[in-house]
Amino acid sequence: MNYKDVLFQSASLVNERGKDYGDIEPMFQDVALMATIVLGKTIEPYDVTTIMEMVKLRRRRENPKLADIYQDNINYTAFSAQFALNDHEGEKPAAVATQPEEDVPYAQNISVHFDGASTSVIASPSN
Repeated sequence: MNYKDVLFQSASLVNERGKDYGDIEPMFQDVALMATIVLGKTIEPYDVTTIMEMVKLRRRRENPKLADIYQDNINYTAFSAQFALNDHEGEKPAAVATQPEEDVPYAQNISVHFDGASTSVIASPSN
């Protein structure tokens, strides 16, 4: 597996899990609120995603050959970036991975498109 495959599969996981769990922002806001109540101090969505990054890093020590750990960590890092970098006024939606039209065993070209309202990640074979 090369780095482009890891990136493509990470973005694909966001789509798959998004169908099951919904948008990341309300989910992490809810988790942050629950953690705030349990811990008795303010926890933000950024804090939750950062903790999840640390969980994945710790799991990697136990099993560095499990691809899912890297893919999840990439996504948690992207979620952390979204919470840290967005001004929360006119927020941009999370990235959407677009599946190639044909079955591509190894995505050689990955491009990211941002049109001001949405982001898409497109993987395609090299020419």
